[in-house]
This record gives sequence, C-alpha cells and structure tokens, in this order.
Amino acid sequence: MSKPVVRSTLLGFLIVLLTVPAAVAAPPDPCTPVSQVTRDQALTAAFLYRFAQFVDWPGDFDRGSFVIGVFGDDALADRLDRVVEGREIDGRRFEVRRLDSPKGLMTCQIAFLGGGDPCVLPDVLARAAEGHVLTVSRSPGFARRGGIIDLVPSGCTLRLEINAAAAHCAGLRISAQLLKLATLVTADPQ
Repeated sequence: MSKPVVRSTLLGFLIVLLTVPAAVAAPPDPCTPVSQVTRDQALTAAFLYRFAQFVDWPGDFDRGSFVIGVFGDDALADRLDRVVEGREIDGRRFEVRRLDSPKGLMTCQIAFLGGGDPCVLPDVLARAAEGHVLTVSRSPGFARRGGIIDLVPSGCTLRLEINAAAAHCAGLRISAQLLKLATLVTADPQ
C-alpha cells in the first residue's frame, strides 16, 4: 500500500478519534464504570501511536526500534504498551520506554511529558528539539510554552494544539493532513 493511501486511511482514524467520545474509542468493560482519567489515557495512547504515521523525522532515525517515551505517567505507559504490542512502522517495531527523568527523552522519537517541574520545561524542550524529538503533553498551554503537540481535553474527547514552529525547529515535518485537524498555536513570548 502506498504511503499516501496509508496516510489517508490513518487520517480517517484520527478524525474518528477527534470526534467520537472516548468511551467509544476505548470500549469499557460493561460491568466497570470508566473514569475520565481512563478515557484520557486510552485516547492519549491511541494518539501517540498514530502520530508516528503523520510525522517525518530526519534520516538518522531510520534504524532500530521506534521509541515512544513516557515521563510522569506510568498508567499511560502501560496502556500504550497494549496499543503498540506487535505493531511496526516502516518495518521498525514500536517500543515504549518509561522515563525516570526528562533526560531520557533523547532516546525517543516521541516523548510524552506527563509531569515534572515547569521551571525546567524550557531546557527540556530545547534539548528535545536538538534531538529531533516530537514532544507531546496534556499540560495546559504546553504548545504555547514551546512544546509541539498539546492534547487538550474537550468534552469527552481531546483536541490538538500544534506548535508548527517548534516542530520545524526540531527538524520534524508534520503532515498537512494532521495540521488541518489541529489548532495551530505559537509560543508565547517569554
């Protein structure tokens, strides 16, 4: 299947993720009520997996596993393990790494930042840009503070805010199809 056909198919999936309530995107056990946290984790894991198909990294990332690092949210890492199990992208298997500190994000193609000291965020994001890492968070204002993708809660789903300038600085190309689904933001002046 050609890359444009694959991207079109995946774009359809992302549109469904953006418009279908989280409960439908991640069907719950009918006997167990699903919390908003569980829904957000299911959606976030699905988005992190799908972002790999809509971003182009520099050529030096063409070897080894495709690594998605998770800092500050072990439950999300557990969910993501289940989402990527047995899956590959361009012949590379997915690997989920639980990061003990933001320093570990340099070993990743995608890094989810779920917590940490906001005072060190500018340094972390600068280091990530140098390493061509797609940074993602659910922290309010993340993309406006220099992160690349912010997953913003919106009712029962998540919407995307993307800082395209931050992606460009990191040497990443985000598909125009994904950019169309997002609100584009710029970094706030410091």
